[in-house]
Amino acid sequence: MQISVHRRVLMLCLIFLCVTSPAWSSPVLVGQGSTPGTATDFSNPSGQLEDGTPANLLGGLGSGIAYSGTGNRFALVPDRGPANGTTTYKDRFEFLDITVNAVLGTVTPTLVDTRLMTNGVGGTFTGLSSAFNSTNSPNSLRFDPEGVRYGRSGSLFVSDEYGPFVYEFDQNGTRVRSLPVPTKYLISTECRRSAGIAPQ
Repeated sequence: MQISVHRRVLMLCLIFLCVTSPAWSSPVLVGQGSTPGTATDFSNPSGQLEDGTPANLLGGLGSGIAYSGTGNRFALVPDRGPANGTTTYKDRFEFLDITVNAVLGTVTPTLVDTRLMTNGVGGTFTGLSSAFNSTNSPNSLRFDPEGVRYGRSGSLFVSDEYGPFVYEFDQNGTRVRSLPVPTKYLISTECRRSAGIAPQ
């Protein structure tokens, strides 16, 4: 998440897909909107991260977005935070109502809630790249959200670029389980050694 407190503007653009038979038509841009680069969320962290970024800055929302199926409510996940994984940024869900007016060409995002991602046993997930254990297991606290989807029960499934892992969270942001990832998608021992996270 590259953030400039003074200049960064988060642009939210939505496309409208017209259904025709038997194929989809070309996507059409129907509106765009923005949030100020200095906007903050509803998370508890206060103060600044190691690079000077406010700990509660609303940013980096492009990693994942999922429609809740109700009204205009969407769940968005920022990635691992600013400075390329070198800060103790706390991972979180941002819940926004996103209203589209195709006539005026506007998209209005309104933040309604923020939930930190926790492991259910007292730990909060962080974008800090060094916050892993020696086995690179789901017991690590480092987490780099890269995609989110709602489940049928309303829980949220989030993929992790670090692991790779797939976690299921409840709507309070608490992890309820880690899903097994097929072997073919796991990081090989050779790659882990070259990255310094496996013994030689």
